[in-house]
Amino acid sequence: MADQFDNNKDNDQEQKYEKFCFLCRRPESQAGKMIDLPNHIHICADCMQKSFDTMNTQMNNGNYSDLFNMPNVSMIDLSSLQNPGNQAKKIKKKAGFSVSKFVAPTIALFFVWLSNGIWHGPHMNYIFYGMYYFMLIVIENLTEEPCRKLVERFKLDTECIGFRIFQFLKLFVIVNIGEMFFRADTVATGFRMLRGIVTDFHITALAETNFGVDVPDLILAVVSILLVFVVDIIHEKGISIRRKVADCKLPVRWSFWYAVVLLVVVFGAYGSGYTIVDMIYAAY
Repeated sequence: MADQFDNNKDNDQEQKYEKFCFLCRRPESQAGKMIDLPNHIHICADCMQKSFDTMNTQMNNGNYSDLFNMPNVSMIDLSSLQNPGNQAKKIKKKAGFSVSKFVAPTIALFFVWLSNGIWHGPHMNYIFYGMYYFMLIVIENLTEEPCRKLVERFKLDTECIGFRIFQFLKLFVIVNIGEMFFRADTVATGFRMLRGIVTDFHITALAETNFGVDVPDLILAVVSILLVFVVDIIHEKGISIRRKVADCKLPVRWSFWYAVVLLVVVFGAYGSGYTIVDMIYAAY
């Protein structure tokens, strides 16, 4: 247990310092991920590749005596390879480097989801909808590393059925709250709807069997859910439906996609009890 604690402590300390290439002396932030060798020696991919290229050239020419004249080899102190005490000087990573990696994507995400909200309509509830998902993504990015360490610390099985059910329920709640504000007339109405789930809920609501829709719509919803379920199972088995369709001959391929589009139009916009309604983007 103590050894495991020491190893974790060493790993945490290692993450606070940048690694330097043993040959070119460039830090990991400039040279990229290092190749770790024994005795705390690190070599960047560029220097490793150059060394191999030079060795191959010399060996192909049969000139083995010039191997030690290849670039950067003169910088290697062979005695340091045998003496673990001679370690490269550790330089602490700059905090700004990690912050910059977080700030730039966050700014980009802000404008992406702001545009997503405005694209749906010139109303505050759509903008709130975009900002809602923006904040969720930011929170996820901030908590990703702590959650990963928490999973490793308690040795949680992220593939077990219990954990996957938890993820499903979390996603179910997040999506439904977002759609609630998306369909509300105003942001205030969305918050009243959200509060009403807790304050105005009555157990008799579960006794409703039509869920506010008629029988044809309910049948269509059930068939659609089953279709999505079947497609997900096919994808889980590594079968790509799009690839299968793309491999068909042109008449078959076009007939399939036209049939899918017509089915969506007919059953999604027309049918029993159809009434003309404005498109969601009609406000523009």
